Amino acid sequence: MEAISHLARTLKLRPQLFQFAGTKDRRGITVQRASVYRVQIEKLIAAGKTLKQSRIGNFEYCPHGLQLGDLLGNQFLITLRDCHFQLDDDLDLENKIEQASPILSSVFENFSLHGFLNYFGLQRFGSFSTGTHTIGRSMLQGDFKSACEAILSFHPSALAAQQDSAQQDSTVIHDDVGRDDIARASAIQAFKATGDSKRALDQLPRKFSAEACLIRHLSRSDHRNDYLGALQTINRNLRLMYVHAYQSLVWNIAATARWRAHGGRVLPGDLVLITEHPDPSTQSISDDTTTQVDQDGEPIVAAEASDRAYTTDEIFTRARPITEAELASSDCKISIFDIVLPLPGYDILYPANDSANIYEEFMGSEEGGKLDPHDMRRKWKDVSLSGSYRKLLAKPLGKVEWQIKAYGAQGDDEQFVETDLDKLEKAKLGGRQQPPGPQHQGNATNGDSAKVQGPSNDAASAKTQGLNDSVPTAGSVASSSAAGPDPPSEETGLDGHATKESDGALQPEKDVPKSEAGHLKEKDNIAPEQHDTNATSSSSSNKNNQVTEERKNDKIAVILKMRLGSSTYATMALRELMKEGGVRTWKVEYGGGRR
Repeated sequence: MEAISHLARTLKLRPQLFQFAGTKDRRGITVQRASVYRVQIEKLIAAGKTLKQSRIGNFEYCPHGLQLGDLLGNQFLITLRDCHFQLDDDLDLENKIEQASPILSSVFENFSLHGFLNYFGLQRFGSFSTGTHTIGRSMLQGDFKSACEAILSFHPSALAAQQDSAQQDSTVIHDDVGRDDIARASAIQAFKATGDSKRALDQLPRKFSAEACLIRHLSRSDHRNDYLGALQTINRNLRLMYVHAYQSLVWNIAATARWRAHGGRVLPGDLVLITEHPDPSTQSISDDTTTQVDQDGEPIVAAEASDRAYTTDEIFTRARPITEAELASSDCKISIFDIVLPLPGYDILYPANDSANIYEEFMGSEEGGKLDPHDMRRKWKDVSLSGSYRKLLAKPLGKVEWQIKAYGAQGDDEQFVETDLDKLEKAKLGGRQQPPGPQHQGNATNGDSAKVQGPSNDAASAKTQGLNDSVPTAGSVASSSAAGPDPPSEETGLDGHATKESDGALQPEKDVPKSEAGHLKEKDNIAPEQHDTNATSSSSSNKNNQVTEERKNDKIAVILKMRLGSSTYATMALRELMKEGGVRTWKVEYGGGRR
C-alpha cells in the first residue's frame, strides 16, 4: 500500500487507479502483480526509480485490471532458524539431522493431510496493543469518540523516549522504540496539548494517514466534537479494516469454541456453501419434456419477473445448514473441510446448532462490545456489515517442500535463499556471481523420509566449495516434500524463528578461516623422523578438535516452501507446525504506531 501511495503521488494520480488482487505482509520480502489504468510504461519506470526498498518491473498492457478476489493463493518460502527437536542434546550434528528428518517428514505429511484451523492471523489485528478490532468494536457500538481516541493513542514509553532524546539523556536506552513511533507520539501529544494541527502534522510521519486525517478534521473550530465526520475522512479501505478486524476476532473465537466442543465431526446444522453442495431439496427436474415452439420452429422461452442474468446466489456467497438425513445418506460427501463459519452480519445464516450460541455469548459480553449478532445494520453504511463465510479448516495447495540446513553461530543473519530481486540482479551481471556450492540433499514424496547426508570431510569436496580442506563442507542439507482431509494433527512439531524470504536456492555457509597448527620443538632424545610424525599427528588432532568444537555450536534451520489459499495466513500454518515444539510466543513490540 505504501509503494502504491508513493507511485500515485509521484505520477499525480488517484491511488484508486491502482488495482491488486490482495495485500501482502509488510514484514516479508514479497512479490505481487498490480495494475494501473491508462499509464504509459515509460512513466512507470521513471516513477519506480524513486521507490525505496521496493522495485517494479515486468510491465505489459492488458485489457482488464486486477480485482480483489482474483488471487488463487500465495506461495511462501519460509526459513525457520534455530530449530529444536525432541532429541538427545548430546547427539552430534550429523545424528541430530538424521533423526530430525523422519520427524519432519511425519510433521509435514500430517500437516498436508489434516490441515489446520483457518484462523485470521495476527496482522489482521494490527501490531500494536490497541488493536484494530478495538477501534472497529467502538465504531459498531456507535461510540465514535472512543474510536478516534483509540486511533490517536500511544504508549507512554514512546513519549518518554522523545523526551529523553530531547534532553540528550544517554543513560536511558529505548531500543524497542522506532524513530517513527517517537515522532508519532510527539505529534499527537502536541496536538492534544495545544490544538496546533500544523505543528502536529509537520512532526507526524506521512505513513500515519489515519492519524493525519483525524488531526486535520478535529482541529477545525466547527468540528471539535465531530468524531463521526473525522472517521469519515479516513480512506474507506482503512475504515473498513477496523470493522473487519472485529469480525475476524469473533470468527476466531467461534472457531476455537467449535473445535474444542466437537473437533473434526460434521454435525447437523453445520453450514456448507451452496456453490459446493447445493440443497438436494431444490434440485427438481420437471417431468414435462414437451416444449412449445414458434412458427419458425424455435423453442419459446417464457420469461418471468424474477428472471435475471445472474441469480443472487451467484453474486453473493450463500450457505445452508446440513440436515440429519443428508449426513445419514450413503451418498454424503461432506467433510470437515467443507464446513464454514460465518463472519457476523445481517445477510448471513448462523449455524443451526449450538455453534450459534458462541456468537451470541461472545458478542453480548463486555469484551465483545455487548452487540447483537442478529442486528448488524447501521445508519453509517461503512459499518453496516453484511457478513460472509470462511472455511473452518485449511490445508496447503499441493505439495509442501522442505529442507534441513545446518549453519554456524556466525550465520544467524545469513540469507539462506535468493529473493526474486537477487535473481534479477544476478541476471543483470550475466550470471557472473559466484554460484552456490554443491548441496547435500535428497527427495521424498508423501512424507517418505529424506536421504540425509552429514557434513563432508572430503578434501576435494571442500576445496570445490572454496573452503579450507581442514574444515567440513558448508552445512548438511536434507530435503523432502509432502503431498496432500481430517482435523489438525497433534504430531510432534518443531520450534524455531520464522523469517519469510523469497524463492531461491540455498546459499553455502561462510568460509571458515584455516587454523594454523603448532610445531613441536626438536629435543635431543627425539629423532627428526619421530619429530615429524608427532608434529603431523598433533596438528591433525588440533584441527579435528577445533572442527568438532565448532560443529557443536552449529544450529539447524528448516526451509519450507508451500502454497496457501488467498485468504489463508502462513503465520497460522506455522503455528500448527510448531505447536508441539515449545514455541516462544511472539510479543507485540513497536511496529509503527500504537502499542
